[in-house]
Amino acid sequence: MPVSGEIYVQQLNAPCRRTPSGGLQCVPARSYSAVADAEGRFETEVLVPDDYSLRFSADPGLLGSNWWGGLAVSVRDGKSVRDLVITVSRAATLIVRVNDPLELLPAQGTQVWGNRLIVGVGNTTGAFWAATTGPRDTFGGFDYRLTIPYGLPLILWVFTRDFRVTDESGNALNTEGPNTVFTVPPFTCTKRFLLNVSPRAAAR
Repeated sequence: MPVSGEIYVQQLNAPCRRTPSGGLQCVPARSYSAVADAEGRFETEVLVPDDYSLRFSADPGLLGSNWWGGLAVSVRDGKSVRDLVITVSRAATLIVRVNDPLELLPAQGTQVWGNRLIVGVGNTTGAFWAATTGPRDTFGGFDYRLTIPYGLPLILWVFTRDFRVTDESGNALNTEGPNTVFTVPPFTCTKRFLLNVSPRAAAR
């Protein structure tokens, strides 16, 4: 049955031109969004001719078939692109609990790359998807959340240059990328990890 949600369209090639001084000036790649209605139909505004990646975001527990790489779409002069189809399937919610008793992380949380702690998952081909989090809660931490597919080998990734990160057993994690490999069985609602952040030891 059709599912409503939001469509994200990302331009893949940033237009560049030579400046009078011989330098190279690039225009930032454009991104667009549109809301799919209850029948699953959506339209975007006029796109400049280029190649695009299209992703679908729905309610938690649903995942589009183009989750990793996006659906490739080419837009050419004077042409409309129609009849695109994205299959949506049931999925699990990854919840990475990050305890921050010393309040080292920004209280407001973040959904952007500028955060001092990035948590997400990767796959065996090198793709990566970042989890998002809201403000610090009353228990002194954050819940990083991400919708993830069933049955695929995934890798928990952690990035930070500022903190020491440990798991629930106190083992130090790699803070420059891959850590635990895991697979979520079908019909599992949530997959949980517990992490702790503390100050990084000063270099001697």
